[in-house]
Amino acid sequence: MVYGYNCLKIEAVLSFDLQLSNLYFLTRYFIQIIQIKLMDSKIKKIINPANFLTFTRFILIPVFVWAFATKSNWVGVFLITYSGFIDGIDGKVARYFDCSTTFGEFFDAISDAFLFLAAFTAAAIYGYANPLHVAIFLILGVINALGRVIFVKKTGRVTNFRSYASEILGAVSFWTIAALYLDFYIKPLMLVLITMSFMIVVHDYYRILTYPPLEKKNV
Repeated sequence: MVYGYNCLKIEAVLSFDLQLSNLYFLTRYFIQIIQIKLMDSKIKKIINPANFLTFTRFILIPVFVWAFATKSNWVGVFLITYSGFIDGIDGKVARYFDCSTTFGEFFDAISDAFLFLAAFTAAAIYGYANPLHVAIFLILGVINALGRVIFVKKTGRVTNFRSYASEILGAVSFWTIAALYLDFYIKPLMLVLITMSFMIVVHDYYRILTYPPLEKKNV
């Protein structure tokens, strides 16, 4: 009886191990299928780790407005810190996973633009910042964006215009939003932000207008 019981126990263990083994290989099979699908160039342009990180920033934009409206300042500080951190690493993530795309660069730029527009406008509406300062900063941002349109029209390229000055301005903008939530030297920071924006617009327009135009191919 003991022998028979032990045999049944061994068979049960082996059967359980076999089920686990089948589950493991089945899981790996589906993961491989998903990986193959994601490697498709069309899908990879949109669905990839870098764009997912950018998407998490994008969907948080309404929460920034809510934080200003409800005076939930520390929530706002946490969110802008997270957003700034993700903005700093998403490019590195794209290069690490070899998923850098034109769509991703546009999505990142659009996320920044909507975030700054929503956050600074909310700050002006709910009394965190001088509306005139905010208006000047946003107008300079629109002028800078129009410069990028000129660049695309002139060169036929949607990327390859790397402006380290604009990246620094973006970082300062993130920390200025945090300062708005904390009521920390708001007026001086906004004046610095406006001054930097003006200088960078002039600098980038000079680069855009002196950049070699698109070479037309002979047919």
